[in-house]
Amino acid sequence: MCTSLTFAPDVATEVAACYDPAAMDRAEKPFQYAHAPVTSAVVLRYHRLRRALAADSLRDLAVEEEALALLHAVIGAGAAERGERFTADRACIGARAARRHRETAEAVRERLAAAPGEAHTLDSLARAVEVSPFHLARVFHRETGMPIHQYLLQLRLALAVERLGDGVAIGAVALDLGFSSHSHFTTLFRQRYGVSPRDVGRVLGAASA
Repeated sequence: MCTSLTFAPDVATEVAACYDPAAMDRAEKPFQYAHAPVTSAVVLRYHRLRRALAADSLRDLAVEEEALALLHAVIGAGAAERGERFTADRACIGARAARRHRETAEAVRERLAAAPGEAHTLDSLARAVEVSPFHLARVFHRETGMPIHQYLLQLRLALAVERLGDGVAIGAVALDLGFSSHSHFTTLFRQRYGVSPRDVGRVLGAASA
């Protein structure tokens, strides 16, 4: 069984341009090579993504970010094999101002905070802040230290603590914050905080005593 990842031409061209700026001038054929070696870590990452897709355990935002990261890793491996020294950071950042990066990341954080339960996608977030999906994924990770989907998950779980502490039912919290199911929410909550959502009231009560 094979899983193929297909990217929009403009996205593929932008990623290729990180290692070969001239790719922007040949958008119809941005890659100079058809094959590239990959590390064992990239192979494992690819198969983890395949399994997650088969199990339907990832949301669209996480899938998009992981697929872009894989594309970047493969193109980077090809560039390294060819001895190209032009680095991704030099090409992708270029003259873009650090202030603009911070503003972009902050705008996305505000958008996520305003609608934490919404089914956000990388494409919709990128359109909202008027940048490309690839640029947004890189800038947000650089500014916050984590991918957007991980930031959103942490935001949702933090809000869940507050709502559970106020006595809101677990099922209502899970549904309102965009979790796929009661059990999915409980599993992620326990992984994050080490306690079950049912125990939050007791834990918060003990902390304030």
